[in-house]
Amino acid sequence: MKRFLTVVLVASLIAVPAVMAQTFGWTVSNSTTDPFSNSGPIAPGPSMFAGNLYLWLVCDWTGLNGMAAAEMDVVELRGGGAPTGFTPMNGFLNAGTATALLVAVGGCPIGPVLAGSFSVGPDAFLPDIEICLVNSALNNRNITVACGGTGFNNESNGFAKTSQASCYAGACSGVSVEDSSWGQVKALFR
Repeated sequence: MKRFLTVVLVASLIAVPAVMAQTFGWTVSNSTTDPFSNSGPIAPGPSMFAGNLYLWLVCDWTGLNGMAAAEMDVVELRGGGAPTGFTPMNGFLNAGTATALLVAVGGCPIGPVLAGSFSVGPDAFLPDIEICLVNSALNNRNITVACGGTGFNNESNGFAKTSQASCYAGACSGVSVEDSSWGQVKALFR
């Protein structure tokens, strides 16, 4: 019995850091079908004076079965195309503004799911634009709350029209902690 309790205790100590490192992933895209289209022309909007970029929840790496709410700000780093509006989609609601998002959704989605569209200037009027998801000015948080009530830091990919955004974090792409050979990885599961 002592041996069993020791194994459980050690396993729980090892599991704590892994849970802390888990995140939700968000992206800003120019596509309604590809959350990882993070550069290129701005999608046409409802008029010739408007364009759209899209907010995507792309993954839940927490293992807690989806998100309930998220808080983050949207900033325009260059280009003069800061969002002037945000339209939630697919059951998402926004209690914030176009640049100070406080979104919530039912059903605990894990992604990828299109959460909404940002109204920005048209492609022809914006030779370059860069949009990033950052900590909120209100609470200094960039988090998603899982359906279980625990908050996790967000990983996000911004959008830049002519290059990769400086705020591109590789959301949901995985992070290798150390170099390992394929044989070493297989040995973990034997």
